[in-house]
Amino acid sequence: MPDSEERTAPMAETPKLEWSMSPTIGKLVEAISKAALNFDPVLKDSENPAYRSKYADLPTVIDATRKYLAAEGVAVIQMPHAEFGPDDAKMLTLTTMLAHSSGEWMASDLTLPAMMRDRFDAQSVGSAITYARRYGLAAMTNVAQEDDDGNRAAGIGSKEAAQGVAKRKIKESTGADENEPITLVPWKENQLAVTGNSLALLRAEMTAEDREKMHIKWSGADKTWVLPEAEGNMFASLAEAHKFKVVWK
Repeated sequence: MPDSEERTAPMAETPKLEWSMSPTIGKLVEAISKAALNFDPVLKDSENPAYRSKYADLPTVIDATRKYLAAEGVAVIQMPHAEFGPDDAKMLTLTTMLAHSSGEWMASDLTLPAMMRDRFDAQSVGSAITYARRYGLAAMTNVAQEDDDGNRAAGIGSKEAAQGVAKRKIKESTGADENEPITLVPWKENQLAVTGNSLALLRAEMTAEDREKMHIKWSGADKTWVLPEAEGNMFASLAEAHKFKVVWK
């Protein structure tokens, strides 16, 4: 597998897209919508030297979405398949499926060349699979690769750019308001339930270091965010440092 998954050859054949789904998808759509509110920003932090451009690689897209989809009972399944006979056009098809615990599912097929320039070997096929997985997953989860080059040129760092993009999308999706308090409520043994639409805005501002200190997680069974009771005061201090109001119940 090449170090860079970004394709560097023109498409020899026209790519094709097809899709299918279960008879009903209501529960799946609801689960994806809830998961999407918490997706991490997908930044273009990998280099493509052939085109002197940047892109978000496959692990970045997976890391930004998988844990939130899983918390809502959604699994991502990706399956490559093709026939490479003497008369075939050496095209590879990758199926990306979003499957919900209810049994509902949606799937999309992306067909593209499995060649790199004049090469057709294990490396070119592997590159095509990785390329298709990245674009297929991003398309099915509706995540955009954020390019912060313009912001960086204006003196705004990538962290701030990512936070701004995430907060804007959250506000558009939920109507969340920074002035709405985040509520901490005693929950199950040694846990606090954390509620309030502004929580999503706070999470968009949290750094990697903040996330390591705070063990806040989504409870799919209870449909709420939970936090160890011992971290309640530390969480409240963090929220107030970011100008969010915290209310204890």
